Parts: sequence; structure tokens; C-alpha cells
Amino acid sequence: MLRAKYSDLAYHIFDASSCWKTRNDYPHYLLYQSGDEEAKKLENWQPEGENPFYGSTGGQFIAPRKIHELGKVPPGSETVVIHSDIQARMEQDPAYAREIMERTDNWFTCDAV
Repeated sequence: MLRAKYSDLAYHIFDASSCWKTRNDYPHYLLYQSGDEEAKKLENWQPEGENPFYGSTGGQFIAPRKIHELGKVPPGSETVVIHSDIQARMEQDPAYAREIMERTDNWFTCDAV
């Protein structure tokens, strides 16, 4: 559904959280919840710990393969990263797939401006 609507979409399936094991990453799940408490958590969020090292060692970039793939996405293009478990559920449950499509579409429409 996403590819049909956004023909130039870069679409990746993997667990992005596995790339950030050394810190607490942004709580994206709160974006889809309502309430003042959730909004305050998002507004006041600060990372903990150091960023993972994705530089080069001996002239070779050592980031995981999936990070390399994200690096190939042209600046300014639309990109979606879907967790593999979510992708599997979307494939089994069309209603859930539509829900994820609507949330992603709303983000592209409202928040990415």
C-alpha cells in the first residue's frame, strides 16, 4: 500500500532498535498515544549513553548491513523502516496493515512538513 501511494519510497524491513544497544533511543511508540503525560515524555526526552560507533576502522565502514542500506537513501526522500515482526503481522492481518498505512500516511502528511 505504501509503495503504491509513494512510488519513490525507500522501504526497509528490520529491527532498528538492534542498532542502538548502547543507549535508550527515542520512544517512537509514544507518537501514537494520546494524553498529556505521553506528550511531556516526548518533549522532555533525552538520550542516555553514547551513540553507537558507525565510523570506519582501517578505512572500512563497519556499520551493520541494514545501516549501509539506509545510507543509500537519497537526502530528502521518503523512507520507512518497518520492524520484521510488524511486517509479518501486516502480511497476515489486512486491517492491521491498513492501520499502519494510515499512521504512516498521516505522518507523511502532517509531521514531515
